[in-house]
Amino acid sequence: MNGTIKWKNIEDLANKNIASLVFNSELNFNLQVHTIADVIYNNKNIKLVLIAGPSASGKTTFANLLSERLVFLGANVHRISLDDFFFNRDDIEFLPSGVRDFDSPKALDMNALRNVLQGIINGDAVEIPQFDFATGTRGKASNILYTEQEDVVIIEGIHALNPLLFEGFNPKCQVHKIAIAPRRNFSMPDNRKIAPNDLRLLRRLIRDYFTRGHTLQATVAQWKEVLLAEKQYVLPYLEAADSLVDSVYEYELIIYKHCFYNKLASSEVKGLEELKAALATVADFEIPSIPFSSLINEFVFYD
Repeated sequence: MNGTIKWKNIEDLANKNIASLVFNSELNFNLQVHTIADVIYNNKNIKLVLIAGPSASGKTTFANLLSERLVFLGANVHRISLDDFFFNRDDIEFLPSGVRDFDSPKALDMNALRNVLQGIINGDAVEIPQFDFATGTRGKASNILYTEQEDVVIIEGIHALNPLLFEGFNPKCQVHKIAIAPRRNFSMPDNRKIAPNDLRLLRRLIRDYFTRGHTLQATVAQWKEVLLAEKQYVLPYLEAADSLVDSVYEYELIIYKHCFYNKLASSEVKGLEELKAALATVADFEIPSIPFSSLINEFVFYD
């Protein structure tokens, strides 16, 4: 699905039948999920499924949808989030900019993660920690995971494709690697473009503002560090994945125009000028109904 989406064409489709636009956009994404699920289900040697991608790519929802599809096909599926292996927030190092280095593999307890992976591969019961984002600490509670030989374990996180996960040992099972990210540009009527990184920033601005209480300025300041960390620790491993997923939804700018443009337009934060101007060219449509299972719901909130 690499390429460019002409926004004029999307607005023409929305004017004709916005429900159809939403349906077909969701279908495009779900077809990717179903195709990959078929590959995994039909290969009984696959034990571990690794899902990685840069920030605001939709990893969590994709992992949910893939898991649900595999269960529907008849697989027994377990989920592990790398987020639960974060060190306590106060123990994570600061970058020179003064921001904690959350986007580096150093923020994860790799030793604990490797022990879990080895246990799963060996058929042992393993203890999965639970990270409490409200307190920024790994809680006392944990989950005990038991897997059978034919079970599938999905592991999701920005560093899930990093070779550090298996440093020091060789997985004695087949691993299916999935890389998810926005992969298409939006070409706007005024010739501006919303590139994949711009779209991810917009998604993150919305999510950070509504769910983490971050100001736009704080998100933009951290975004520079995010991109640097991704370039070093995430992007080098994505294109070698077994499956590539494009998480762009053709209609999503219509939703973001409704839920966030006024906040964006009133902001004077530097670095958002082009994104603000591009989103300004999106026509106002009646808010379409978003399916409950849609990845878009990760990034849609209203005051």
